[in-house]
Amino acid sequence: MANDISQKINKLKSIATFGEHPYMSMSADAFVEIFGSGKDAVSFIAVKNIGEFDTLTQYLYNADKRIVANFVLKTFQSKLSDLLRDLFKENRNATIKDWNSFIEGMLKLPDNLVKILAPIFGIVMEQPTISLGDFALYQPSLADSYLKKEFPKASNLIDKHFNFKDEYMIGVTVKAKDLKKCEELATKAFYSFENVSNFITASFHKTNRIGIFNYSDSKKIVSFLTSETGITKSRRTLDSFQKVQIDSLIYNSEENCNSKLWKLITGDKNDLEEKIIDAIEWCGKALVEVDDSKALLQYIICIESLLQYEEDKFIAPSVVSQLRDMIAFLLGENHKDRVSYSTYLRDLYKIRSSLTHSGRGHINSLSLHTAHVLCYKMIRKVLTSEPYKSFQTKKGLCEYLFNLKYGIPVQA
Repeated sequence: MANDISQKINKLKSIATFGEHPYMSMSADAFVEIFGSGKDAVSFIAVKNIGEFDTLTQYLYNADKRIVANFVLKTFQSKLSDLLRDLFKENRNATIKDWNSFIEGMLKLPDNLVKILAPIFGIVMEQPTISLGDFALYQPSLADSYLKKEFPKASNLIDKHFNFKDEYMIGVTVKAKDLKKCEELATKAFYSFENVSNFITASFHKTNRIGIFNYSDSKKIVSFLTSETGITKSRRTLDSFQKVQIDSLIYNSEENCNSKLWKLITGDKNDLEEKIIDAIEWCGKALVEVDDSKALLQYIICIESLLQYEEDKFIAPSVVSQLRDMIAFLLGENHKDRVSYSTYLRDLYKIRSSLTHSGRGHINSLSLHTAHVLCYKMIRKVLTSEPYKSFQTKKGLCEYLFNLKYGIPVQA
């Protein structure tokens, strides 16, 4: 790997242009990638070189998990261009020692510990502030007063910049060496919060919805009906969502594991917990998706993300059969129940097959309701019941369920 890394750095050096060149004044959408300016610029010009630049820097960026955890790719690329510039000036190729020094230098940069806030919609609270895992939620007009207490040295800046008079706010504290990475981490956490909260909250009839990104409390359309005799104006409400009481005890309940879900968004997770959160997010997306075809596919991805044993394997009939066995033994308490759950999943995959192969499938409210129930029960069972909640890996869970049809296996 050491040789591979140094070779890739040297390849980048060989395709880079150093210093000023005629293309520096081209528009931002041109095929030129420039770091620095003037005689210190490091540039990659033309489609082929930029393609190689993207591939090589992506590989190097992912070569050290500590770098990924602390910097966005763009910052890494900018820092790497400094190394390339030094190598060019010294007229030599990179060695693994250069790479190690480069990584050590980046990791010595100070940490940024910041609280990032954003408006959150679709909620009401009686309490002035609540905590859900690492997330803090604030009533309108109260976020600034709480932040002044938390950050007393920044109180003047809070007065100058904050204007939270009419919006509920959500905040999460993140740490990274790159402020852009802090923003990236917070954005990812907010998306997960949105999906998890909708998994807990949203009803099958889509009457509730919590949102941080692209939220509206209703969707309306104004249309004009024209004919030979006149014109009629029509207003219709397509979707309308009710507010959610976010400080209700159910959101922090330990019995149903909701209190654990918020912590899983930002905390360390084992392999199975990663898959559980993935499944919850897909289910949360499906619950607020207005397009029935997309919603059904998202429900099925939810099931596959938790129970598909070989993730990279094509969804062939044998894989569907395996999934049917797993869902049947996970949710069914007796033979009749298992046959029913297996049949439900078979019917959903028939619709999925029609959607993916012909673009059409007969989706009705019953099939969507069935998909919702299967996903919800599957996730809750794995979260709350033994032996499932004790597994550390998806592989362990899937092997246990797969072997249940041959008898009760010994838990790994």
